Amino acid sequence: MSHILIMEDDRSVNDLFAMKMDIAGYQCSRAFSGNEALMQLKKEKFDLVMLDVMLPKLDDFELFDRIDRSVPVVFMTARASIPDRVPVLRMGAQDYIVKPFDIME
Repeated sequence: MSHILIMEDDRSVNDLFAMKMDIAGYQCSRAFSGNEALMQLKKEKFDLVMLDVMLPKLDDFELFDRIDRSVPVVFMTARASIPDRVPVLRMGAQDYIVKPFDIME
């Protein structure tokens, strides 16, 4: 079973995402701040990281730099412009999903 870390500070979005991933057969761990995410990344192995761009207490790009590059990272953000997307993808993100998004996306 794949293990996903959902890093999203909006509890309702985090809850919905975790519920849908659980139904789809994925094991999920959840973090609501950058510091909490770092602690989980140090103690557990993940197959995918879903990263909210605007996390509290730790810059999202600083956090991204600390994630093992063998783990795919998908950014989730309300920032929809091409100038916001391209640098993240060039840094090595697997994908970039713009909020609001349909959970099937």
